[in-house]
Amino acid sequence: MSLRTALRLGASSGAIRLRSPCSPLSWRLWSRLLATHAHDNFCEQRIEEFAAVYRKSATKRDDIHNHYPSLVSTVKWSLSNDPKLTVTSPPESYTQQLNAMLEVLALSASPTDLKLIDKLLEDMPVVFLMHPNTETHNLILRALIKANKIPTAVNWISNIAKKPGDVFPTLFQYHMILEACMGKETPNYLLSIIRKMRSSGCPPTQETYAFVIRALWEQHDNATAYRTRPSLLTFRSLIKDMTEDGLSGQYEIADMLYDGYASRGFMSDAATILQDYMASGEENVVVEEQQRFLELCSQLSEAAQKGGVHSALNLFVQLRPGDWMSETSADWQVKVPARRMLRAILRKSSSVADLTRAEEVTGIKASLFHWTDLITNAVRRANVSGAIEIYETAKAAGITPDAPMVGPIIQALCYKHEEASYLSALAIYNELKVSQPLVGYREKDSRMDRSKGPDLNVYQNLMRGLSHVAASLPNAMELLEQLTSDMKARDIPLFTVSGAKIVILMHQTSSEDQAFAIYEKYKKDLDSPGYIEVLNGFSSLTYGKRVHNPSLVRYFQIANDMKRAGLPPMSDRVFTTLLSTYSKIVTQLRKNGQDAHDYLRSIQTSVRRIHDLITLEAALSPSAVMWNTVMDLYQRLGCYGDAYRVWEQMLFSGRYDEASVSIIFDVCAFSGSSYSLRQALSRLEADKYKLNKRNWDSLVEAYLRLGMPNEAAKAVCLEMPKNDVQPDQTTVRTLLNLASEDKDLFNAIQQRVEKYLPGEWGKLPAKFREPMV
Repeated sequence: MSLRTALRLGASSGAIRLRSPCSPLSWRLWSRLLATHAHDNFCEQRIEEFAAVYRKSATKRDDIHNHYPSLVSTVKWSLSNDPKLTVTSPPESYTQQLNAMLEVLALSASPTDLKLIDKLLEDMPVVFLMHPNTETHNLILRALIKANKIPTAVNWISNIAKKPGDVFPTLFQYHMILEACMGKETPNYLLSIIRKMRSSGCPPTQETYAFVIRALWEQHDNATAYRTRPSLLTFRSLIKDMTEDGLSGQYEIADMLYDGYASRGFMSDAATILQDYMASGEENVVVEEQQRFLELCSQLSEAAQKGGVHSALNLFVQLRPGDWMSETSADWQVKVPARRMLRAILRKSSSVADLTRAEEVTGIKASLFHWTDLITNAVRRANVSGAIEIYETAKAAGITPDAPMVGPIIQALCYKHEEASYLSALAIYNELKVSQPLVGYREKDSRMDRSKGPDLNVYQNLMRGLSHVAASLPNAMELLEQLTSDMKARDIPLFTVSGAKIVILMHQTSSEDQAFAIYEKYKKDLDSPGYIEVLNGFSSLTYGKRVHNPSLVRYFQIANDMKRAGLPPMSDRVFTTLLSTYSKIVTQLRKNGQDAHDYLRSIQTSVRRIHDLITLEAALSPSAVMWNTVMDLYQRLGCYGDAYRVWEQMLFSGRYDEASVSIIFDVCAFSGSSYSLRQALSRLEADKYKLNKRNWDSLVEAYLRLGMPNEAAKAVCLEMPKNDVQPDQTTVRTLLNLASEDKDLFNAIQQRVEKYLPGEWGKLPAKFREPMV
């Protein structure tokens, strides 16, 4: 039976169809019937039949659009004909059918779907005997988030009060959206959500800001692999918003702001942001005892940062902070102040020996948090093997690992893009699964709690790591299915790894056509970071031994799809990703000796096309780094005229840096143009640009390659010291090495170095100090 047939059964049973009432009396009766929120048996049967057929439908979204209006008309027609109202409360089937339709429409979330959702909400009292409530909107928001429609979810929650049902947004709903943004969205976007909270009548709380601080750090750590730190301006903007919401001077916030920088070794920024926060508002609920505790931890952290754990322990002994040694403090609600002091002492430590010594001196037993800090510090120092040793020692000491503890190790191993490293990461992940039973993605006591079992961050790193080694792993598809299944079991949205999934599937194809077909099949789930992953994966595909030149038409078709999906275009990432790929292609060409004329010309043509697109992209403001990459590519491909034109563009715009100068010196050297070199130096002099050490080294090499040994020797022996740049062994050896093909030239330069740079001369190996005969 079709849905259309189910909705017309009333006619076949002999019922007389009447028009909707139109007289004032009839409308009053109609309104009274609506107010009763009850059905007769006929209405119930029609809805039950609609639901039964709907459950079997393969085109649910289309069926809702095509047949739901008929269901509404049928119900209203029945209620307008003096029915016997026997159904006074909604059966369970009503709730199930309504929820099913809302979820299907929200997962699609096209403008027409969203309009129909509004109609469903409006019809709920009459058709489903229910009023829209907070849980109704929670269901819609969860579906939008599941479909990765974050901007749509934000817009929906901002307008809830205007929708049927007189429902207002809740903190839970906003926190649900912020959680979906975790590790992905930009700081400005997170701050914009907070401002929408305020304007929608649901002001952010301390928990909201604590969550955003954590999200900002996680997003930054994921993007930079712990190498840098967010700007203080980001958190100052957050502090300004907190002050406007009357949330300045909160101890927990002060501690999080400070610890964010301090735990990553940025002590000066930690002290600055803490001072900014404490001075941000008139009210300060941080009591004197808490303030003294923060100052104590700051002193211990600074001592650890400057002199290591021994210095911090010496200070601890001097200060004797016995008041905070208990495991609890009822006075000011800090559960484990002793633990916080131990973390401050171990701020810079990355060895078990430091932790053991700190336990002995302080009498504080190290917890999971301290072992996590040791591992994170080791990873930040690129000591992954040391981090793994700490992990094994912690397990032996009875510590049960959780996601934050093993997350940095898994991320570092996956970043290596090596098969062996990835398998090590997978082994640690499997141990984490065993040690931590299934815990739903949203089943933590608080959104600020640590994740116990594998979390979103772990799965994102594992999937991205797999995307880089899938081509060499015979069981890549099996691993993909395992990780996908595990994510479903832990209720972690699959769209968060959709980009990596597409790249993994692409690597199983045998042609670019097949790879692009994979993209077309799964692209609907992509978010902005996912699109960038796909662009990187598509441009890096290889087939056979020959280096693959990716299709620019298809690459930019993917980039345009990102724009059409309503996502931020991220033009800079689109081009830097492609340029990085071509840098690798050129390197591989040289390594393989693959220099067939036709193939080389196709690469040159592609780079010129990319250069044109960068110039024409209105939304793009190319950075010096981007132009440097283009100029260096031209130089390595032998397109010296093109490289020099890029340099002219950079000079004209004023967007060049130290690396740009070294590259143009290389361009002039390898092109054999001493005239171009003199022109470049003249322009730099006019700009009052001061060469740094690397620039001088590149200039010396350029002079020698261009057959200008006197200029090279003069630069090293006279001009560099004159400009407060001291030549070192690298500079001197470069000078002598490139001059070694000519005996007389070599000996003459030896004499100049010995005369003008006696200190460096004395450090040279014997082969450079002995004259050539």
